[in-house]
Amino acid sequence: WINYRYRIPVDYQRQYNEALKSGFGFNPMDGYAKVFRQKGLDVTQNALYKRIVHFADILSDKASETVEIVKQEVVKQTKKTGSNKWLKVGGIGAAVVLIAAVISAANNGLKKQ
Repeated sequence: WINYRYRIPVDYQRQYNEALKSGFGFNPMDGYAKVFRQKGLDVTQNALYKRIVHFADILSDKASETVEIVKQEVVKQTKKTGSNKWLKVGGIGAAVVLIAAVISAANNGLKKQ
């Protein structure tokens, strides 16, 4: 039994779109279009074939657009949250843990005497 939960990256959509953009990803609509052409269905089922080609183009266009959108969102989130906020939260958390450890050590020292 294989657990794929840890094999799927957090940013799976961005990685899929980058793979499509670089030519290593699988665009299922391209596959359907090729099968339609090989079987001659592009002539008999022309409306469906046009829709398949349309969605294949959308996926390939989104590959480049999505990467840019993700980059812009990351920059916005970084500016919005700011790095100092997390440093302050980490510092306060460390201080609380240190104070609790000192109080615990002092209480244990008093009980032993």
